[in-house]
Amino acid sequence: MKNTLQAFVLSVSIFCAYHLTAQPLNGTYTINPVGGNYISFTAAVNDLVSKGISGPVQFVVASGTYNEQVTIPAISGVSAADTILFRSASGDSTSVIINFFSTAAGDNFVVRFNGASRITFRSVTLRNQGTGFSRGAVLNGGNSYIRFHRCEFVSGVGNSSSTNHTLVWSPNSVNDTYIRLHNNRFVNSGNAIYNEGGTANTAQLGWEVIGNRFDDFHYLGVYLNQCAGAIVRDNIFSHNVASASTSSISIYLLNATGTAKVT
Repeated sequence: MKNTLQAFVLSVSIFCAYHLTAQPLNGTYTINPVGGNYISFTAAVNDLVSKGISGPVQFVVASGTYNEQVTIPAISGVSAADTILFRSASGDSTSVIINFFSTAAGDNFVVRFNGASRITFRSVTLRNQGTGFSRGAVLNGGNSYIRFHRCEFVSGVGNSSSTNHTLVWSPNSVNDTYIRLHNNRFVNSGNAIYNEGGTANTAQLGWEVIGNRFDDFHYLGVYLNQCAGAIVRDNIFSHNVASASTSSISIYLLNATGTAKVT
């Protein structure tokens, strides 16, 4: 009888502990290698994946350089009201740097989105120091309402037209919709923003590139293919003579549909 009671108490304890730790995230958390709720972006995302969310969630990130790659898939519980925000504690994008050195096509990203939605990065730097591969944010398809606001994207290579050196890249034959790039800075890249085009005969909705600064891109500043109603306005494009190609293009909209707005 005693053994049975002990086994029952142990089972209840394990059940309660599991359900307490597996509660969906809701509210504000910190990312800080010393004393935070999470020591890295990856640790925070792992919890999002395993637990989901039950309300708006924000991660306030302590100043520092975080040497890692981050992959964000679909997160359960996300909705128009319940979103996810990563932001620097200082409000200065240069104070929080997600840093990586890509060496091959398979690891050519700093932050990668796979079917994610309602994710915002605010005042954070994405830096890829790779020499053969140096993408920053990669939208791998099926993403929606991904937003970068007041962020900085930095590449280690600024003299190549290859899409391997693209700061924000959406590959061919995938649909990424309502991508918002507002008030960011793009520095030293082969290409800054490159959307290769979605699934055949399917326009990608809701792309906005507003109020950004593009410094020292080699080939393409903003390239959007098969986008419907894209808005590209109030951006500043600046070339260093050493980095620019003779065929550099600041804004290139291909196969655009709807009422595109470019100013």
